[in-house]
Amino acid sequence: MARSSGWLRSAEIGLPGGSGNFGGFSDPSISGGDVAFLGGPIRGEVVGIFIEMNGVLEKVIGVSDILDGKTIAQLFMGREALSGNQLAFRASFTNGGGNGIFIATVPEPSTALLIGCGLCVLVGWRPSCRNAVIGS
Repeated sequence: MARSSGWLRSAEIGLPGGSGNFGGFSDPSISGGDVAFLGGPIRGEVVGIFIEMNGVLEKVIGVSDILDGKTIAQLFMGREALSGNQLAFRASFTNGGGNGIFIATVPEPSTALLIGCGLCVLVGWRPSCRNAVIGS
């Protein structure tokens, strides 16, 4: 979702990969022109950490995702969590799985697009040997 830089208003922003819009977000962390934040469909309910990088909004990680072999119960992030394309956050896990501090490296949207295009080219290209002459 591309948009010009400016004020983020929850009622106008759709949840990436989900249905509906954000009901609220909190704890924004800004680095350069990029912003990461905790958000969810209901005000006060955090379902994930999201990032808007180069005008593209994406989910970084969410509650119920698997991380380090454990299911995430809660996510926490500070206001200085984002530095370039690295994002520090704390996750607590279900069933007494403890908690930990993690760093996510978020690829730039243009990098992900280039990788995707490169894979499409590789998958679509197949060498043809039907008419090859072997030997002399």
